Amino acid sequence: MSPTYVYQCQRCNLKFEEKSGYHDPFREKCIDPSCRGKVEVVIQSTPFFVKDKNWKPEKQADGSKIYTQ
Repeated sequence: MSPTYVYQCQRCNLKFEEKSGYHDPFREKCIDPSCRGKVEVVIQSTPFFVKDKNWKPEKQADGSKIYTQ
C-alpha cells in the first residue's frame, strides 16, 4: 500500500494529492502545466477512531481531544 501525499504549490496555491512509494522522491513541481511552480508537502492530521471503551477523551485547550486510558 502506497502512502498518499498532499502537496501545495507556492506559486498558484493549488492543493493536490499524489500516491507514491516510500522510497520515491517527493514531487518538486506543480501539476498545473501553466504554472510549474515549486510545491511543498502539506502535513495533515490523520483521523482515527478508538473502539476500546476504556479509552476516554480529554479536551485540550485548543478544543481538540486526545484519548487516554
